[in-house]
Amino acid sequence: MKVTLPPPPARFELPDLALLGTLLIVAVIGSSQMSLMVIDAAAHITAAWLGNAWALFYDQVTGRAVSTLLAFGLAWALGGLVDMPARVFVIVAHVLYFAVPLVFFLVLRAVELQRIFSRLYLAAALVLVFFNSEQIAGMGLWMIWLAVLDHPQRSRQAKAITTIVIAPLLVFTHPAMAITCVVFAVGGFALRVLDRPFPLQLAITSAAMGVLVTAGYFASSAARKGTG
Repeated sequence: MKVTLPPPPARFELPDLALLGTLLIVAVIGSSQMSLMVIDAAAHITAAWLGNAWALFYDQVTGRAVSTLLAFGLAWALGGLVDMPARVFVIVAHVLYFAVPLVFFLVLRAVELQRIFSRLYLAAALVLVFFNSEQIAGMGLWMIWLAVLDHPQRSRQAKAITTIVIAPLLVFTHPAMAITCVVFAVGGFALRVLDRPFPLQLAITSAAMGVLVTAGYFASSAARKGTG
């Protein structure tokens, strides 16, 4: 007999509010201090400001194009539409950058069965936001995929379509996402061996995704070298 589980609460609970409040503080401090300009993002923002960002810099990080465009592509597009002073553009680019984890958080809330993936994602994003920005998009896409696969009321077709869409996107986020998939799978298998509750399907599919992302990464790298 198919069991229908109740949807998670739509309201923001205390853990959600705490995480969102922390993100707001990080975004305000980071944007006002232009913190991204002291790391690799300085090149991304500068290229977006100058205009032809892809030719200037983004084509040098083609293997992380999805992460780069999600984090800085909107600022690049906005800069071409609205004439802004450099200082204003930098602040706007920061605000749009910090909005990325918020969007992923909200998407996860819409697709997950329990408030696990969204909270875990935002907590992880707060750690990565000033350090390894490429993985913010990678972790978001990966957790959306996991949340859909973990939902027992999602159809096989929905799960297959989600996998087909997200797998190639993960290839162009960060190579570490392949390792993340494999580590998650190993942890899942270990929990099963220890007789702990863990969905076997998630362990198997995450291992397969890790292999797929790894193969895609090497194939895309070889293609770029062949055209270089």
